[in-house]
Amino acid sequence: LLFTAFVLLLLGICGRMIPIAVVALTLLLWLGWEAIRFAFQMRWVTRSLTLQRSIHDERGPVQTLWANRTFEVKVKLQLQSLVPIPFALVAERIPSGVELVGGSHGGEGLLSTEEELELSYRIRPQSAGKIRFEGASILLADWHGFFQGRVFVQEVQELIVLPSLVNRDTDNSAKKTRNTLMATGIHQLAAPGSGSELLDLRDYIPGDPPKTIAWKVSARRDKLITKEYESEVPIRCTLFVDASSSVCLGPPGEKTVTRLVEIAASTTQANITARDLTGLVLFD
Repeated sequence: LLFTAFVLLLLGICGRMIPIAVVALTLLLWLGWEAIRFAFQMRWVTRSLTLQRSIHDERGPVQTLWANRTFEVKVKLQLQSLVPIPFALVAERIPSGVELVGGSHGGEGLLSTEEELELSYRIRPQSAGKIRFEGASILLADWHGFFQGRVFVQEVQELIVLPSLVNRDTDNSAKKTRNTLMATGIHQLAAPGSGSELLDLRDYIPGDPPKTIAWKVSARRDKLITKEYESEVPIRCTLFVDASSSVCLGPPGEKTVTRLVEIAASTTQANITARDLTGLVLFD
């Protein structure tokens, strides 16, 4: 179009065809005005672009993610300026170490104070650690599609990704299945001891404490019977995890430290389920 306008202008001037020259000059002036207006939009109007991002699971917004679980990301792009942007092609930048499992992280449409552009897609973190959202890349164009430019709206958001949970088929042992629960970190051992649960009955041996004699059973059997109780053993667990630089090498999701963290998290979860006390020591 620009080349055609220049050719018509030259023909009008050289051939003294004033109407053609006026039309060509008007066309050139209009193209120049559109270029100036689009440059103004790229320089000033895009400064009023704001990006809002929220991450949800099945229960609502979250600030911490879990590895190998699916989350929904909702992005809203708004324009605060009174001058609208006729066409915007938006693409949210996916963080490293995250897999796109559904939806689309891109979209297009009109941007104005009344029209918002919304995106929705689903992600799955591949390993424990941190993920960082940078923002969205936006391709802008004018009403007629003659001019276009690309800008980047930055909206940095860092989220912690915790190790994946361990699936357990058995019920939580912390449920109250007896009259009383043992103290934290205490387990019953199927061996004679000084616990509170009855383990077995045996014949009385001289030296046994009198309080352990089962008097009713002894009366029925016509001899002394002693009660034996299960031993209560305290359990203390300490995890030693290597955090040196040698285990931090490799691509995301395939580092040795990722596997160590998953093992430590799984062990800790199993201990918590059994009401065991767990400690952690990091060394390098």
